[in-house]
Amino acid sequence: METMTSNVLLLEDDHIESKKIQDSLGEFGLIVTASRSFDEVVKNFDHSDYSLVLIDTLDEPAKALDMTRWIRQKSTVPIIMFVDRMKHMNESMCLKAGADDYVSKPINHQVLTLRVNQQLGRVNGKNLFESQLLSHGELTLDLETCDFWVGQTLVPLTKTEFYLMRYFLSKPERVFTRPQLLAAMNIRDGIGSDHLIDTHLSRLRVKIRNNNGQNYFYAVRGLGVKLSGTR
Repeated sequence: METMTSNVLLLEDDHIESKKIQDSLGEFGLIVTASRSFDEVVKNFDHSDYSLVLIDTLDEPAKALDMTRWIRQKSTVPIIMFVDRMKHMNESMCLKAGADDYVSKPINHQVLTLRVNQQLGRVNGKNLFESQLLSHGELTLDLETCDFWVGQTLVPLTKTEFYLMRYFLSKPERVFTRPQLLAAMNIRDGIGSDHLIDTHLSRLRVKIRNNNGQNYFYAVRGLGVKLSGTR
Protein backbone atom coordinates (compact mmCIF):
# COMPACT_ATOMS: atom_id res chain seq x y z
CA MET A 1 0.00 0.00 0.00
CA GLU A 2 1.44 3.34 -1.02
CA THR A 3 1.29 6.03 1.65
CA MET A 4 1.79 9.77 1.66
CA THR A 5 2.31 12.29 4.42
CA SER A 6 -0.28 14.99 4.98
CA ASN A 7 -1.33 16.92 8.06
CA VAL A 8 -4.98 16.69 9.10
CA LEU A 9 -6.63 18.94 11.70
CA LEU A 10 -9.41 17.21 13.62
CA LEU A 11 -12.07 18.73 15.89
CA GLU A 12 -13.55 15.93 18.00
CA ASP A 13 -14.32 16.08 21.72
CA ASP A 14 -14.96 12.34 22.08
CA HIS A 15 -11.58 10.84 23.01
CA ILE A 16 -12.47 7.32 21.84
CA GLU A 17 -13.79 8.53 18.47
CA SER A 18 -10.79 10.83 18.05
CA LYS A 19 -8.41 7.91 18.66
CA LYS A 20 -10.25 5.74 16.11
CA ILE A 21 -9.95 8.48 13.47
CA GLN A 22 -6.27 9.02 14.23
CA ASP A 23 -5.56 5.29 13.97
CA SER A 24 -7.55 4.72 10.76
CA LEU A 25 -6.04 7.70 8.93
CA GLY A 26 -2.60 7.02 10.38
CA GLU A 27 -2.53 3.71 8.50
CA PHE A 28 -2.26 5.78 5.32
CA GLY A 29 0.56 7.97 6.58
CA LEU A 30 -1.64 10.88 7.61
CA ILE A 31 -0.62 12.89 10.67
CA VAL A 32 -3.74 13.89 12.61
CA THR A 33 -3.67 16.79 15.06
CA ALA A 34 -6.63 16.35 17.42
CA SER A 35 -8.42 19.34 18.92
CA ARG A 36 -11.19 19.07 21.51
CA SER A 37 -12.61 22.59 21.31
CA PHE A 38 -13.20 25.39 18.83
CA ASP A 39 -10.53 27.50 20.53
CA GLU A 40 -7.97 24.71 20.04
CA VAL A 41 -8.84 24.56 16.34
CA VAL A 42 -8.19 28.29 15.95
CA LYS A 43 -4.86 28.01 17.74
CA ASN A 44 -3.71 24.94 15.79
CA PHE A 45 -4.90 26.24 12.43
CA ASP A 46 -3.02 29.51 12.84
CA HIS A 47 0.25 27.80 13.76
CA SER A 48 0.48 24.97 11.19
CA ASP A 49 -0.30 24.11 7.59
CA TYR A 50 -2.93 21.45 7.02
CA SER A 51 -3.99 19.46 3.97
CA LEU A 52 -7.45 18.69 5.36
CA VAL A 53 -9.74 19.73 8.23
CA LEU A 54 -12.31 17.44 9.90
CA ILE A 55 -14.96 19.20 12.00
CA ASP A 56 -17.42 17.57 14.38
CA THR A 57 -20.43 19.73 15.16
CA LEU A 58 -20.15 18.72 18.85
CA ASP A 59 -23.09 20.13 20.84
CA GLU A 60 -22.93 23.50 19.08
CA PRO A 61 -23.84 23.10 15.39
CA ALA A 62 -24.17 26.86 14.83
CA LYS A 63 -20.67 27.41 16.19
CA ALA A 64 -19.35 24.58 14.03
CA LEU A 65 -20.78 26.29 10.97
CA ASP A 66 -19.18 29.58 12.04
CA MET A 67 -15.85 27.73 12.44
CA THR A 68 -16.19 26.34 8.93
CA ARG A 69 -16.87 29.81 7.53
CA TRP A 70 -13.87 31.19 9.43
CA ILE A 71 -11.54 28.55 7.98
CA ARG A 72 -12.95 29.02 4.48
CA GLN A 73 -12.29 32.76 4.62
CA LYS A 74 -8.66 32.08 5.47
CA SER A 75 -7.91 29.06 3.29
CA THR A 76 -9.05 26.76 0.49
CA VAL A 77 -8.11 23.67 2.53
CA PRO A 78 -10.69 20.87 2.09
CA ILE A 79 -13.17 20.62 4.98
CA ILE A 80 -15.23 17.57 5.90
CA MET A 81 -17.91 17.96 8.56
CA PHE A 82 -19.41 15.27 10.80
CA VAL A 83 -23.18 15.71 10.77
CA ASP A 84 -25.56 14.60 13.49
CA ARG A 85 -29.13 15.00 12.23
CA MET A 86 -30.45 14.93 15.79
CA LYS A 87 -28.79 18.33 16.21
CA HIS A 88 -30.65 19.89 13.29
CA MET A 89 -27.77 19.76 10.83
CA ASN A 90 -27.95 18.76 7.19
CA GLU A 91 -25.77 18.53 4.10
CA SER A 92 -26.98 21.79 2.60
CA MET A 93 -26.06 23.79 5.72
CA CYS A 94 -22.54 22.34 5.71
CA LEU A 95 -21.94 23.04 2.04
CA LYS A 96 -23.29 26.59 2.28
CA ALA A 97 -20.91 27.25 5.18
CA GLY A 98 -17.97 26.23 2.99
CA ALA A 99 -17.49 22.53 3.69
CA ASP A 100 -16.46 20.33 0.76
CA ASP A 101 -18.13 17.18 2.04
CA TYR A 102 -19.75 15.62 5.08
CA VAL A 103 -20.03 12.28 6.88
CA SER A 104 -23.13 11.33 8.85
CA LYS A 105 -22.83 10.26 12.48
CA PRO A 106 -22.30 7.68 13.84
CA ILE A 107 -19.16 7.65 11.71
CA ASN A 108 -18.52 4.78 9.32
CA HIS A 109 -14.72 4.82 9.25
CA GLN A 110 -14.56 3.09 5.87
CA VAL A 111 -16.68 5.89 4.42
CA LEU A 112 -14.64 8.56 6.22
CA THR A 113 -11.40 7.18 4.80
CA LEU A 114 -12.96 7.25 1.34
CA ARG A 115 -14.00 10.90 1.72
CA VAL A 116 -10.54 11.87 2.98
CA ASN A 117 -9.02 10.03 0.02
CA GLN A 118 -11.28 11.88 -2.41
CA GLN A 119 -10.54 15.32 -0.99
CA LEU A 120 -6.77 14.85 -0.77
CA GLY A 121 -6.76 13.43 -4.28
CA ARG A 122 -8.70 16.43 -5.56
CA VAL A 123 -6.22 18.87 -4.05
CA ASN A 124 -2.94 16.96 -4.36
CA GLY A 125 -3.69 15.10 -7.56
CA LYS A 126 -2.67 11.90 -5.79
CA ASN A 127 -4.95 9.54 -3.89
CA LEU A 128 -4.01 7.64 -0.76
CA PHE A 129 -5.19 4.42 -2.39
CA GLU A 130 -7.11 3.12 -5.38
CA SER A 131 -10.72 3.12 -4.26
CA GLN A 132 -13.43 0.69 -5.29
CA LEU A 133 -16.06 2.68 -3.41
CA LEU A 134 -18.53 5.20 -4.80
CA SER A 135 -20.05 7.60 -2.32
CA HIS A 136 -22.34 10.60 -2.05
CA GLY A 137 -23.85 11.98 1.12
CA GLU A 138 -24.76 9.02 3.32
CA LEU A 139 -24.80 6.58 0.37
CA THR A 140 -21.84 4.27 -0.27
CA LEU A 141 -21.47 1.49 -2.84
CA ASP A 142 -18.65 -1.07 -2.86
CA LEU A 143 -18.03 -2.06 -6.48
CA GLU A 144 -16.08 -5.18 -5.51
CA THR A 145 -18.48 -6.71 -3.00
CA CYS A 146 -21.64 -5.00 -4.33
CA ASP A 147 -22.44 -3.93 -0.75
CA PHE A 148 -24.55 -0.81 -0.37
CA TRP A 149 -24.71 1.29 2.80
CA VAL A 150 -27.04 4.01 3.95
CA GLY A 151 -24.99 5.58 6.71
CA GLN A 152 -23.76 2.56 8.68
CA THR A 153 -26.64 0.28 7.62
CA LEU A 154 -25.99 -2.40 5.01
CA VAL A 155 -28.95 -2.46 2.59
CA PRO A 156 -29.46 -5.32 0.10
CA LEU A 157 -29.96 -4.41 -3.56
CA THR A 158 -31.24 -6.35 -6.54
CA LYS A 159 -29.01 -6.58 -9.59
CA THR A 160 -30.93 -3.83 -11.38
CA GLU A 161 -30.87 -1.59 -8.30
CA PHE A 162 -27.11 -2.09 -8.07
CA TYR A 163 -26.69 -1.04 -11.71
CA LEU A 164 -28.76 2.09 -11.10
CA MET A 165 -26.92 3.08 -7.92
CA ARG A 166 -23.57 2.54 -9.62
CA TYR A 167 -24.66 4.79 -12.46
CA PHE A 168 -25.99 7.59 -10.26
CA LEU A 169 -23.09 7.50 -7.79
CA SER A 170 -20.51 7.59 -10.57
CA LYS A 171 -21.64 11.17 -11.32
CA PRO A 172 -23.91 12.30 -8.47
CA GLU A 173 -24.29 15.85 -9.78
CA ARG A 174 -25.45 14.83 -13.23
CA VAL A 175 -28.96 14.67 -14.66
CA PHE A 176 -29.41 11.36 -16.52
CA THR A 177 -31.88 10.94 -19.36
CA ARG A 178 -34.32 8.06 -19.35
CA PRO A 179 -32.57 6.32 -22.29
CA GLN A 180 -29.33 6.51 -20.31
CA LEU A 181 -31.00 4.95 -17.27
CA LEU A 182 -32.46 2.16 -19.40
CA ALA A 183 -29.00 1.47 -20.80
CA ALA A 184 -27.61 1.37 -17.26
CA MET A 185 -30.22 -1.27 -16.36
CA ASN A 186 -29.55 -3.24 -19.58
CA ILE A 187 -33.16 -2.73 -20.67
CA ARG A 188 -34.25 -1.80 -24.18
CA ASP A 189 -36.37 1.28 -24.68
CA GLY A 190 -39.96 0.39 -25.50
CA ILE A 191 -43.51 0.16 -24.24
CA GLY A 192 -43.55 0.24 -20.45
CA SER A 193 -39.88 1.20 -20.12
CA ASP A 194 -40.70 4.50 -18.37
CA HIS A 195 -42.76 2.58 -15.84
CA LEU A 196 -39.82 0.24 -15.19
CA ILE A 197 -37.54 3.17 -14.43
CA ASP A 198 -40.06 4.73 -12.07
CA THR A 199 -40.68 1.40 -10.32
CA HIS A 200 -37.01 0.71 -9.65
CA LEU A 201 -36.32 4.27 -8.53
CA SER A 202 -39.35 4.15 -6.22
CA ARG A 203 -38.12 0.92 -4.63
CA LEU A 204 -34.65 2.37 -4.15
CA ARG A 205 -36.11 5.53 -2.65
CA VAL A 206 -38.15 3.46 -0.16
CA LYS A 207 -35.14 1.32 0.81
CA ILE A 208 -33.06 4.40 1.52
CA ARG A 209 -35.83 6.16 3.46
CA ASN A 210 -36.62 3.02 5.49
CA ASN A 211 -33.00 3.02 6.66
CA ASN A 212 -33.10 6.64 7.87
CA GLY A 213 -31.77 8.06 4.63
CA GLN A 214 -32.72 11.33 2.99
CA ASN A 215 -34.79 11.82 -0.16
CA TYR A 216 -33.03 10.94 -3.41
CA PHE A 217 -33.90 10.73 -7.13
CA TYR A 218 -35.47 13.92 -8.39
CA ALA A 219 -37.13 14.34 -11.76
CA VAL A 220 -35.90 17.32 -13.77
CA ARG A 221 -38.71 18.21 -16.14
CA GLY A 222 -37.86 17.65 -19.79
CA LEU A 223 -34.37 16.37 -18.99
CA GLY A 224 -34.31 13.29 -16.79
CA VAL A 225 -33.47 12.29 -13.21
CA LYS A 226 -30.73 13.35 -10.82
CA LEU A 227 -29.65 11.69 -7.60
CA SER A 228 -29.84 14.61 -5.18
CA GLY A 229 -31.99 17.70 -5.01
CA THR A 230 -29.75 19.54 -2.51
CA ARG A 231 -26.52 19.71 -4.50
